[in-house]
Amino acid sequence: MKPKFSQPNQAEQEWIAKSIAHARSLIAASDPDGDACDMTPGVLDVAYRQWLTNGTDINEQANDVVHAIGFAFGQFLVDNDEFEWTLVTDQFGTDLGVRALPSMGDVLVCPASMVAKRWETKETDFLVPMYRAVIDQRDSVRKSWESKETKPWWKPW
Repeated sequence: MKPKFSQPNQAEQEWIAKSIAHARSLIAASDPDGDACDMTPGVLDVAYRQWLTNGTDINEQANDVVHAIGFAFGQFLVDNDEFEWTLVTDQFGTDLGVRALPSMGDVLVCPASMVAKRWETKETDFLVPMYRAVIDQRDSVRKSWESKETKPWWKPW
């Protein structure tokens, strides 16, 4: 099944904003002297690791924290790397994601699902390498698309 994309509705946009506000509080708790506005992948890695290793009600808070960290990561991609929020439906269901290059290759990340998979294994420090991989993929798709546009129609190689 080919994925279908649509714009998040008002309730979904509010959920994203609320989750990002929660991420700011996680960042502030992990580094009281830091800047909770600095929501880079590295800062989010630290906040998630601190919460996971120092939290008390981890299982009860997991869903909120997974969405907070995931949506903050997604917003970082939106704010800095030409991604946009989207609602994606495919053979696995429907999820909130961020997408780049919609007319070229649909580089897609479902950030909360990505964090949830790491929550299951208690993996930490994955957002910085994931960010690099996502940007490398976006750049690779763009480069591939641009090279196709510059070749003459009669020269497929």
